Amino acid sequence: MASVIIYHYVFLRIQQSRVHSAISELFNDPMGTPLRPPSLRRTWTKSEDNLVRSKAMPDSELSKKIGRTTAAIHVRRSLLKKK
Repeated sequence: MASVIIYHYVFLRIQQSRVHSAISELFNDPMGTPLRPPSLRRTWTKSEDNLVRSKAMPDSELSKKIGRTTAAIHVRRSLLKKK
C-alpha cells in the first residue's frame, strides 16, 4: 500500500513539474526575457476614489456608473479609510 502512495506522489510531482515548465515557456520569449501578462485589473482613478468616498449615491448605482462591482467598491472604500 505504501508503494502505491509513493508512486502517486511521484506521479503528481512529475505532472506538476511538467505543467510548471509548460506555463513558464508560455511567458518567456526565446531570448529569455519574461513576458508579463497584462493586468486584468483597472487602476482606480481619482474621480472614482472621490465618488466612492462621497457616498453620494447607493453602491448599486455607483457600480453601474463606474463599471465596478459593488464588492470592489466596498473593498476600495475600506482601503481608502485605512489611508
